[in-house]
Amino acid sequence: MFVGGVVVDPNNQSPVVILKDEHDKINLPIWVGMQEATGILSALKQLNLPRPQTHDFMYDVISALGASVQRIIITEVRDTTYIAEMVCMAGDRTFIFDCRPSDAINIALRATASIFVATSVLEKARVVVEENASEVEQQAATEEGEESVDFQQIEKGRWNEILESLDPQDFKYRT
Repeated sequence: MFVGGVVVDPNNQSPVVILKDEHDKINLPIWVGMQEATGILSALKQLNLPRPQTHDFMYDVISALGASVQRIIITEVRDTTYIAEMVCMAGDRTFIFDCRPSDAINIALRATASIFVATSVLEKARVVVEENASEVEQQAATEEGEESVDFQQIEKGRWNEILESLDPQDFKYRT
């Protein structure tokens, strides 16, 4: 999957990272914090900030230790919380780190590492985009008997408009 962009949830003003599959048929929304969204946007827009952010620092440390980030994997959903792993290589050794998806995505973008999502996660929490609908029909796909994730219907054009109009300053931390 790849990062399709960052949008703001109109209900609670929280940033949402949208992961997309290569065919633009499946979207996986992941709610993140403002600082994480700022990091993701700065990586997407390849901004050089005057001071390194935490994710820049972590990526620099990983690299300086002779390791490389191979991939990140969003492995499961527990209740409404996503769980991720970051896979790093140093020589012939593989290291797997448990981490938040927002941190994993931030570092993967800096390392140009692949982003994977477990099939079981997509079955529980994906949003399917139907191209033929006048308004995009978004639905949580769930296994029978499991609680569904509630996603509001949002017109595809509106998502695109939000994604294209975002500016990193929209996510600047305010006190």
